[in-house]
Amino acid sequence: SGFVRAGGTLSDHVAVGGELHFWQGSIEESEVYVRGVQAVVHWYPSASAGFFGQVGLGLSRIRNSFDVGEETVRGAETGLNVSAGVGWDVPLGKRIYITPRVASVVVPVATIESPAGPLDNVVSTLYRFELGLTFR
Repeated sequence: SGFVRAGGTLSDHVAVGGELHFWQGSIEESEVYVRGVQAVVHWYPSASAGFFGQVGLGLSRIRNSFDVGEETVRGAETGLNVSAGVGWDVPLGKRIYITPRVASVVVPVATIESPAGPLDNVVSTLYRFELGLTFR
């Protein structure tokens, strides 16, 4: 799990930006990935410390592959995402930070079409600990 983010500051306490995020893993013998792009807003309670709270809104793509008997079934769909999290910007250099964060992203996708038939009422909720790069 990780992300790359770039943006700018509106004030000492508020920053806005764009973010590419990614996650990949195995769940119950199923290979899954989520990739996305979103607009994010960060609120820094202290102007001198790197701790922040974050909310975001964007688009994500969910892809799932699993075995049914001898056949591998793959399905994918794109939908809106909503995210929230907290993190810490640790300076690496001028305007470059390494950012550990804990975040949740929710991607409600009504149906994922697959060769085995539709997967209905899919809502992907990921809770992630991730490490990213921030350019600001």
